[in-house]
Amino acid sequence: MTGNRLKAIPQRVGNLSADAELDFSQFKAILDSLVEGVIIFDAQGGILQMNSAAMRLHDMKSSHEIRWCLPEFMDICELYDMSGDLLPPERWPLRRVVDGETILEWEGRLRNKRTKNDRILFYSGMPVKDTNEKIILAVLTIRDITQRNRIEGELQQLNEQLEEKVTRRTEELANTVTVLQGEVARRKLAVQKLRERQRTLDGFFRHTITPLAFMDRDFNFIRVNDAYAGIEGRPPRDFRGINHFNLYPDPENHMIFSRVVQTKQPYRALSKPFTYACNPERGESYWDWQLTPLMDKSGEVQFLVLNLQDVTKRQAALKNLEEQTRQLRSLAHQLSEAEERERQRLAEILHDDLQQSLAATKLHLGIIAESVQGDPGAEILMGKLHSCIDDAIAKSRSLSHELSPLTLRHRGLLEALYLMADQMKKNHRLTVDLSIHETAEPKESSVGIFLFRAAQELLFNVVKHARTRSVHLKITRQKKNIMLIVSDRGKGFDPEKLRFADDKDPGFGLLNIRERSQWLGGKMVIESAPGCGSRFTLIVPDGVSDSGEISAGTESLTISDYDREAPMPEKKDAKEPLRRKVRVLLVDDHKVMREGLAFLLSRCPDIEVVGQAGNGRKGIEEVSRLHPDVVLMDISMPVMDGLEATAQIKSMWPETKVIILSMYGETQMSQRSVEAGADLFLSKAGSLDELVSAICSFHIERMPLFSAT
Repeated sequence: MTGNRLKAIPQRVGNLSADAELDFSQFKAILDSLVEGVIIFDAQGGILQMNSAAMRLHDMKSSHEIRWCLPEFMDICELYDMSGDLLPPERWPLRRVVDGETILEWEGRLRNKRTKNDRILFYSGMPVKDTNEKIILAVLTIRDITQRNRIEGELQQLNEQLEEKVTRRTEELANTVTVLQGEVARRKLAVQKLRERQRTLDGFFRHTITPLAFMDRDFNFIRVNDAYAGIEGRPPRDFRGINHFNLYPDPENHMIFSRVVQTKQPYRALSKPFTYACNPERGESYWDWQLTPLMDKSGEVQFLVLNLQDVTKRQAALKNLEEQTRQLRSLAHQLSEAEERERQRLAEILHDDLQQSLAATKLHLGIIAESVQGDPGAEILMGKLHSCIDDAIAKSRSLSHELSPLTLRHRGLLEALYLMADQMKKNHRLTVDLSIHETAEPKESSVGIFLFRAAQELLFNVVKHARTRSVHLKITRQKKNIMLIVSDRGKGFDPEKLRFADDKDPGFGLLNIRERSQWLGGKMVIESAPGCGSRFTLIVPDGVSDSGEISAGTESLTISDYDREAPMPEKKDAKEPLRRKVRVLLVDDHKVMREGLAFLLSRCPDIEVVGQAGNGRKGIEEVSRLHPDVVLMDISMPVMDGLEATAQIKSMWPETKVIILSMYGETQMSQRSVEAGADLFLSKAGSLDELVSAICSFHIERMPLFSAT
């Protein structure tokens, strides 16, 4: 209907324009008579006319406001799509129609910046063209559906509440039916004592569709109904006088029947499996059944009533549901690991590309700085450039760590939580009291990733919302489950409000954590109240999924061989006393970084760059060939990383000093460097003077040195 109206409006406008006798007031009256808002633009986006409904929808009170052009109109309003994303001006329906596009019932949320009013609107529009297919006008219709959306939301909520009540009432009725069935059986048997027994039993059996068997206390059949006999495909008379366990031998059930006679208490079994011993080809079936004792006047068991129901199909459906649940958990594990692989990929791009390029740029700026010494203006500019690059390196390093902490990948969840606590103290002045059990280290990487992200989100919620400077984090193992508890004594909140949380509320992240935990087969318990602090408990199963473990390793890289000999320094005059230089080998997969370091170090009179290598394996070969005094080693490289290469070099040539030179700035990484045998760990973002001083110190003192920068 909206499309027909939309198509009719340009025709109506065309007729109005063609009719010279119809004045502007009549034209405006026709537009104002429309229920929907109408805006007419010229080909350049200027607003020609806006009816009363459109002015009301955009909170305009005076008629002169409608004379604005399209950019001015967009400046007072914001438009969001239904997913909550703010639309740029070029994606507005107003702009798209002016540009020649036809739109039918596009739904969006309009927010007036001045009045702060929000409305949910349907937009439809189309351009008006002349005979030459040139756009002369653009018409846009707008329909307010805010009230309808609100009513739909309320109806959905009421429907959910109704479903919950129906489910609860159904369960109550089912329990009541079970109780009533037992009561009916007892009353029928009581009436049997007052009247003719056979007549009463016949009447009872005739009107029940539940399979029933009436037995004496020795489990001999007295009577069975048609439903019970139909299970075996035999007439009811064939069961009379036969012992139940002669037909259905089962030691476990015989013990249960005997216990009912002894205790005089009914027994109820749910989904109990049963296999016909005499006919195993019938396969396994599942039954809900109840055995009810009937007493005589002295209080002793005289009869037994057995009612049962075949739930084999229901059990099969339940197993199918369990299989689907297992598959969902497996997919949740895979999703978590896929997200972490993407985070790791982005972190590696930041580290291996952006940070390396920034470090190389800083080295080359050092070269330029030497050439402008004495120029105050240039020196100030160089200082600002150095500061900007240092800031960029620090920010990219921080972002790389937030995306994919190196400690989580290499040391596991528990070490990563220790580091997270230190960073919360350093960056947010939040003291995290840790209680970590060593057995809580997850066996499955996806579980560790999820718990790390959950702990990170919960701690940031404390920083942003709890108004406290301390928090307690505990992680422990309970059999096959891992339990993470984050508690604080902050301002707290009402957990019931989480269902109405949006992306600006703490509940948005909490609901995401709860949903992810359920995907993994776990649960999240939230305990909080205003003014009483909060306690979040996560329990997640830690088991290897049927799909197997998923490796989160990086993709293999194809790196060309960048190795080449550095230019040898010029020979000195033979008469000049010679002083042996420190022979240095550069091992780094970034060519720009290697060449920049080689150039700067070659200008130092006490250092000689004797060679370069593009990966750890090539570096070992060059050490064997060149026997350098010092090796400058990067960590992240293809073929063989720097830590493994360092360990092999120190084992074969212990006198060779190895300086780990990396963009990583974490204390854990420096510790791993020491464990690999490195003599020193320096940051590529550090100063050249520090690096030169460290290299020369090995030549002068010939002793191990370690520093974490």
